[in-house]
Amino acid sequence: MKEKMEWISFEIDEREMFEKHLNEMSKQGWNIVGMTADYILYKEADEVKEYIIDICENPNKKDAYRIDKNVQKQIEMYEEFGYTFVCNFINFLVFDSNGQERMIHTDEEIEIRLIEEAKRKSRIRFVIIPTIILIGVILIFAILSQEYLLYVLSSTYSLLLPILVIIVN
Repeated sequence: MKEKMEWISFEIDEREMFEKHLNEMSKQGWNIVGMTADYILYKEADEVKEYIIDICENPNKKDAYRIDKNVQKQIEMYEEFGYTFVCNFINFLVFDSNGQERMIHTDEEIEIRLIEEAKRKSRIRFVIIPTIILIGVILIFAILSQEYLLYVLSSTYSLLLPILVIIVN
């Protein structure tokens, strides 16, 4: 069986887009077997699956694959409804629906809180950090250009001083 790695990532507020992407890949003959922050691993398959993604609260931020007791209970509950757990990463739980209607509904309060937290981190990553870097670069150029200006002025002054002494005398 062939395997395929796709370099792609989805944020927590892109759950529906992620779901559609996985289902489209399955229609093309590629079923998900795992994922990380930057890529998804697929295996070639003849069977078309319909994936459903749930968002969970992962208390263990250091180990993105670790499943705590509450998440394990959530997985077991979905399996009782006929879903098959496929894989997880941080806040995403991926299930094969086994042809059933969508019965998974993320707790809205948890989903809203997790999305707001992700947006706050995104602002830090894509706005605040680049702004601090830009200010640092501007300050470095300002300091360097000031030293260069002082050098030029002092050089010019040292050349002009004998001329001024001659003119004054």
